[in-house]
Amino acid sequence: QRIFTVVIGAVILIIVAMVFMSLIGGGSDRTASLLDLAQDQTEIIRVADLAKSERSVRQTTTQNFAANTSISLTTSKLEVMEILKGQKIKQAQLSLKKSTKTDTLLASAAANNQYDEVFMTTLTSKLEAYQTKVKTLFGSAKSTKEQQVLKNAFESVTILLGKPVTAN
Repeated sequence: QRIFTVVIGAVILIIVAMVFMSLIGGGSDRTASLLDLAQDQTEIIRVADLAKSERSVRQTTTQNFAANTSISLTTSKLEVMEILKGQKIKQAQLSLKKSTKTDTLLASAAANNQYDEVFMTTLTSKLEAYQTKVKTLFGSAKSTKEQQVLKNAFESVTILLGKPVTAN
């Protein structure tokens, strides 16, 4: 009888510990996912901002796409950072996804009078990958605030990509 009580107590203790660990671990996984999203946003904003100072940009559609992308993703990033407010994230962490490959590609395109085409293709590709990530994160959002932030981000990037926004 006593051994049975001890075994049941140990099993209950293990279950409680597992639930507690998953709650704690889930939070850090979520923080990592949102930080990853903010890093993507930082890189997309950086790339979009490159067109502002690039002399090789010839089309106003390229300039407008870059400006709209920068504004839209800056707004979304501010909302994501609000969720991550207590995490003490430094700018250096947000810049970890800076792509020198993208910089090299755009520099080569500028030298070959193909900046607009390469820029539009590159930025569109980054936005499509970002859109997929936002959609995935939305499906596992933990709070209504997080859901709203991700919904706003998804709708914004969908509009940037020239696609119709549909109800979730």
